[in-house]
Amino acid sequence: MNMVELISNQEDREKAKNNFDRALNGEYFAVTEDYGDVNLYRTFYENYYSSIKNSDGCIVGLSVFVVDVTHRKQAEKQLELLSSAIDQSPVSVMITDKIGNIEYINPKFAEVSGYTREEVKGRNPRILKSGYQPREFYVELWNSILAGNEWRGIFYNQRKNGEIYCESAVISSILDSKGSISNFIAVKEDITEKRKILEDLIKAEEHAEESDKLKTAFLNNISHEIRTPFNGILGFLDILQNAELSHKERDEYTGLVTISATRLLNTINKIVEIAQIQSGQMKLSASLIEIKSLISNLLEQFQTDIERKGLKININIDLPEQYASVNTDRIKLVSILTNLMDNAIKFTNKGSIELAIRLAGQCLEFSVKDTGVGIPISKQQAIFERFSQGDNSSTRQFEGSGLGVTIAKAIVELLGGTIWVESEEGIGSKFYFTVPL
Repeated sequence: MNMVELISNQEDREKAKNNFDRALNGEYFAVTEDYGDVNLYRTFYENYYSSIKNSDGCIVGLSVFVVDVTHRKQAEKQLELLSSAIDQSPVSVMITDKIGNIEYINPKFAEVSGYTREEVKGRNPRILKSGYQPREFYVELWNSILAGNEWRGIFYNQRKNGEIYCESAVISSILDSKGSISNFIAVKEDITEKRKILEDLIKAEEHAEESDKLKTAFLNNISHEIRTPFNGILGFLDILQNAELSHKERDEYTGLVTISATRLLNTINKIVEIAQIQSGQMKLSASLIEIKSLISNLLEQFQTDIERKGLKININIDLPEQYASVNTDRIKLVSILTNLMDNAIKFTNKGSIELAIRLAGQCLEFSVKDTGVGIPISKQQAIFERFSQGDNSSTRQFEGSGLGVTIAKAIVELLGGTIWVESEEGIGSKFYFTVPL
């Protein structure tokens, strides 16, 4: 019986017949065949086909040499799976020889670094060095992996385009059959965005904590600014009920009540203003304003305080005739100037106050200069923030709600202008703001 006839499966029988025919035609070849269900144990054989010839060179038979290659095929399959896993890995993989020259990188490495396989093969990973980490960092790394230890750490590397990025890395050694180090493998993840998010969260948390501290200080300050004048009013009213007071004493105490009431009213007005600003309810109402008249009325408001402190007041209005009047919101402009003048007088114990107005392009530029205590450089931007003051300490020298500059900034911006400050501690401050024509 022919061997082919022993094969029951028609497809397999056709394959076997084809192989026999090729061998009987003098062809020498090998065929790999597998048996068993794909989900169960599978066996693999390599069948080597060749013809048998007599001394005359005529084919007289057929030789089939069968080798069980199941283990080899399984190893190849595992290697193929491992290779696919590394190639498709979402993290960078780099393999070097034992002196650190690159032998292999996966596609993710190329994507992250910007270097192709051809560009890095045979080169040292130092091409990625950014200079952000000291030499000692790399010495410690090499000492660790050369000792056969696994190294974990963070790299600040540089992409091919010069961009700095951050990687979390694990580097370990690969041993040969004799237990000696033959290669190193580095598995790295680009954590640049993760670190940025973490840093942003930390900053946000710090900002929130600082904001809470400022709000607490602000509320304590406002409480003080309300209770102090209110207690003064109640106390002096109680004294005024004494029928034995002289006219001079009665006038003095009445004046103190007025001062306390004015201070309380100013604090309440500022709280209302900042509430309107925060809620977006502050509206503009423009009208034609005569600048010199506005300044004259403003100075009358501060005349008593200026004389009481013995300060000199200088007014410098340098405007062309056609800009003697401007169309803007009078109440808002007065509020800005009032807050800045109030601060200038409050923080100046000797010297002078200067109020200047000039034309600056398509704007009027106002400035209020004093010779007071000045503002530390670190606080010059913070004073424009809500709930912040130049001095937030519990032992600060000057009273006040700390809302004046914040309100002034919000109104200036509502009018379409800008506000800024120049200051030096112990010398004084100069606040500028613009109002569009």
